[in-house]
Amino acid sequence: MRFGFLDVGVDPARQGMHETFDIVVATNVLHATRDLRLALRHTKCLLREGGALVLNESVTDQEFSMYTFGSLPGWWSASDQTERLADSPLASADSWSALMQDEGYRDVTAMMIEDPDIPAMNAQQVFVAISDGETRHAGAQRPASERPIHDRQLPPALTGKLRPYELIAVEGISMPRPRHLRLFMDERDNPWLFLDNPPANTFTDELLGELCLTLRQLSKKASTILHQKLLYISHFGEYFSLGGDRVELMRKLAAGDTDGLRSFAEKARELLGALASLDAIVVAVVDGTAQGGGLETLMATDIQLVRDGIKVGLPEIKSGLIPGMGGLSYLQRQIGTARTKRLVMLGELISAREACDLGIVSHVVEDPFQAALALPEQLSHFRTARHMKEILARRTADDLALDIDDWLHYLTDFQDSIDAERIAASGALINAKSLQTPIKEKSS
Repeated sequence: MRFGFLDVGVDPARQGMHETFDIVVATNVLHATRDLRLALRHTKCLLREGGALVLNESVTDQEFSMYTFGSLPGWWSASDQTERLADSPLASADSWSALMQDEGYRDVTAMMIEDPDIPAMNAQQVFVAISDGETRHAGAQRPASERPIHDRQLPPALTGKLRPYELIAVEGISMPRPRHLRLFMDERDNPWLFLDNPPANTFTDELLGELCLTLRQLSKKASTILHQKLLYISHFGEYFSLGGDRVELMRKLAAGDTDGLRSFAEKARELLGALASLDAIVVAVVDGTAQGGGLETLMATDIQLVRDGIKVGLPEIKSGLIPGMGGLSYLQRQIGTARTKRLVMLGELISAREACDLGIVSHVVEDPFQAALALPEQLSHFRTARHMKEILARRTADDLALDIDDWLHYLTDFQDSIDAERIAASGALINAKSLQTPIKEKSS
């Protein structure tokens, strides 16, 4: 048996899955995608002609499911509400049958017989459907107006310039495929690492762990992968990153999970240290907002190519929090006490150009991806640049991590100052924006 992660919302071929199978079993998973039709198309890519999809789905809303799974961000990831039950990610049995037939599945059969005397039996349905072997729609591009906001398409400047790359094994240890990162290589064999945690690329405990592990493994393979290379760090979606996932942190705090908070802090420390000391020139390619830990991560990179018009900042104070990944001690050394206080005590966002004038980012450009592809020509003496990085980084990693212990202490000892309601509301607003649906006010 082989085990691995598959995101059925993405073409399986792009994830290295080129095999076809006799049977695919999907149990209460296809509804947890942004687009049901696209999920069915990708599932069909995994089936040979005549292969069977066995689909088990909840087809009616149940309170216990809503209260349980409704607290998870993935429950609300749908962008195709017309196919689903009202105010729910689920679809009815009739909708599933129609969708599968529309997508070229034949002999669609519902196996569970409805019983009016046993309502619970009607809540789930099991379908068996046969693939007609046609996969022509699987890679089809929909009009931009119909695509989900986050569709993992490389920007135009990089189209045809990057190829997927996987860290399969390092020193005999297999590498699990990350869920929230995508790794590519360009024509010069420079690695590109894309943050892929919609809707805002927030640093969850899982994403931080994947970042640390990937950078650790890249560092181990530095002689073959990073030697005299650039490492680009970029993102899918409209945000580079909004920093630490505050909703997740609040859950840990409410549960008294101090070990979980400490683990999160140590991963943040490792990330900053890895970026500052990695045996490569680390280039941040930023085409979306960088706030909080997202901006602090930029400060740990060597060169920042930021699109003109982007806003950056450290708005933690608006939620009663403090920056923890260099936004206090390191930033104070970089831009001075007065300017640092202005940013962190008022929490205001500033333009990329102002951030560049302050020395927080190195470049403001019209197209950061084109600028990134042109950068190697400006770094012809790589070994010299790498040696200068080593000198400049002597204090960087330590200074960036100086605030982490203070951040953890504040989080656990000053809970009364944290605006948990604002954090929850902000998280809901970002999710609603990503779905392009309004937030409905609850009735009294």
